[in-house]
Amino acid sequence: MSPMTMTEVWLVVKNGLWILGLSILLAAWSYARYTAYETHVKTRDKLNEPKYALVVDLGLLLFISGMAATETRWWGRILWILLGISIIVQRVLRIRELQTATDKPDHTTSGEGSTQ
Repeated sequence: MSPMTMTEVWLVVKNGLWILGLSILLAAWSYARYTAYETHVKTRDKLNEPKYALVVDLGLLLFISGMAATETRWWGRILWILLGISIIVQRVLRIRELQTATDKPDHTTSGEGSTQ
């Protein structure tokens, strides 16, 4: 049996990226589905929680990285890269949104302006 050439190793790594990404997505969805069932909420609501959303984004980025790495056409590779960048931008905007929501004081519990 001959040893693998470097080209074959890179082929395995490239394909391993998208396979790993899909397995992370499947695991995240499966666990979110289970916890959603246990807590009587929708799976979509569970997947929108920050900890699940981060894992889903990681899985998507690994999948997209693998797809971009195995793509042979230049325009296809550019599209995969743009999709990956859009996922990163969406994640950053979501994190900023959560930070600004937690930084704002909650005036509903302060009791000021109460008419009672």
